[in-house]
Amino acid sequence: MRGQPAEGAILMKKKYDDFEGLFHLQRKMQQLIHDDEDFLAQAAVGWLPMADIFETEKAYIIMLEVPGVRREAIELEAEGQDLRIRGTKKQMADSTCLNYHQMEREYGEFRRVFRFDVPVDPAGVDAKLKNGVLTIRVAKKKRFIRVGGAEK
Repeated sequence: MRGQPAEGAILMKKKYDDFEGLFHLQRKMQQLIHDDEDFLAQAAVGWLPMADIFETEKAYIIMLEVPGVRREAIELEAEGQDLRIRGTKKQMADSTCLNYHQMEREYGEFRRVFRFDVPVDPAGVDAKLKNGVLTIRVAKKKRFIRVGGAEK
């Protein structure tokens, strides 16, 4: 039969070029859509660092991948229920005279906004940059509820 491989023939899979760029774009789009309230603001910046967010008994922890970003180039702002992080990753100084064969690393300005269920107290926010990971600890506030009314 025409179009059918002969019995016992070895089928060769077509070797595809690098799909990594496509998968990276898909991840970025999913993140942008997930953070829909800040979609346009984040889409306007250069790149979007990956983040892990988890919760302990006393704090929320955000771990943001920012390799190559200097401590001085990062700003944090706590306002209302939002924690805003922005910064800049600069390209190599002599990159204009280089003849690139491939360029996958991202440069430029980044911005992330994380919204919590309760207001963020700026005094309860602590950030450390180590090995290209920005770890931000947002302390939880204890809420004491006063019970009113007279006892009988």
